[in-house]
This record gives sequence, C-alpha cells and structure tokens, in this order.
Amino acid sequence: MYVFGESDDTTGNNDNNPNNPNTPTPTPTPDYRKYCSQLGHKYIRKTLQELFFNTWQMYTGDEDNGQMSAWYLLSSMGLYNLSPGSGFYNIGSPLYEDITITINKKLNIYLHIIAKNQGPSNVYVKEVMFNNQLLMHNKIAYKELIQGGTLQFTMS
Repeated sequence: MYVFGESDDTTGNNDNNPNNPNTPTPTPTPDYRKYCSQLGHKYIRKTLQELFFNTWQMYTGDEDNGQMSAWYLLSSMGLYNLSPGSGFYNIGSPLYEDITITINKKLNIYLHIIAKNQGPSNVYVKEVMFNNQLLMHNKIAYKELIQGGTLQFTMS
C-alpha cells in the first residue's frame, strides 16, 4: 500500500518506494503530512536538507520539468501551493532566517520573510504573522502576498 509517501515494501523493489532515490515521490507528500500530524514541518525540513544538494544535480531522481525546483524554492521560504488554483499558499517550515522577494521594483513592493528562532532543531512553526497580524489558519492568500509586506514566522 502506498499512502502519502510511505510503502509496505522496504526492500527497494517497489516502484512506489520513497526510499528509492530514483523513484519520484509525489512532491507535496510532506505538505500533506501537515494535515495528518504535527510532524509535517519536521518532514519538510528533513526533505529540504537531505534530498536537495548544492551540486550541479541539486536533487536525486527526476526534475519533472521544474516541479522539484519550484517545490524546493517555495518550501524553503515556508510556503507551498498545495492546491494550485486555490489562490492560497500553505504555511510550512522555512529553511532560511531572512528572505526578500522583489514583487515590483518600480513600485518598491517587496515581500520580506523572517523566521525568528530558526535553526536545525527548531523546525516547528509556533506562530505566523503577516504585516503584524497573527494568521489564524495555516494558509495565506496569494492576493495578500503580492501586496508586499512582512511574513514573520516564530519557530520552536
């Protein structure tokens, strides 16, 4: 049985075995885990740190036309569009302490992402604020993000 990136077969012979680096695991697998348990952020961070490399190849397995790179970039910022077309990004576990994204240079619109208390052992999101307003859900609207501002994570 293959459910959310897990397999009954740990021999490596199963095409769906996520332990086989040549088998593309469904990209949002760690993001789905966020809905199943608190360990989702731990698995996202583990995936970002252990399955992506600072080399010419960058990751194991198949690139899937940019999907793997896009997942890495978004997830390392603490965001992921779990349901494309929904207009929302789900909150994840940012890999970096400070990121600035230029939305519109001419209009001086930037999205600043800060992860307070971020570190190797602090993979859980304690709270998230956008422009000094506490987010009450684990997602944020795209239309809010493109207006610019500060997305601040507090990690634990």
